[in-house]
Amino acid sequence: MAGENFLLEVTTFRLYSHSIPMRRIDSTHSTWMFDTERMRFCRLPRGVDPSSITLDSEWQPYFGLEIDAAGAFTVALNADHTRLLRAWREEPEPTKELELQPEAPT
Repeated sequence: MAGENFLLEVTTFRLYSHSIPMRRIDSTHSTWMFDTERMRFCRLPRGVDPSSITLDSEWQPYFGLEIDAAGAFTVALNADHTRLLRAWREEPEPTKELELQPEAPT
């Protein structure tokens, strides 16, 4: 998984009264939490506190996570990798609008 570590955050969250290491990926509209030990993930709307995940029913199993250097990631929802979710990571620094000045006459 090339380039996987440069934009991903591994965090420990307190869930169910014990700490679980999680891989967190922020996309434009969602925060994706991956419990790599139990091979499950939870997709939350941006702005929701990840420690608010309380029910096992909020988690879905996954069978693979591929992350490419261009910012896309793919989650395999079955063992055959025929059901996939694909999303793009949010850039750490948003693109800024630039104002170009006309060239000075020569």
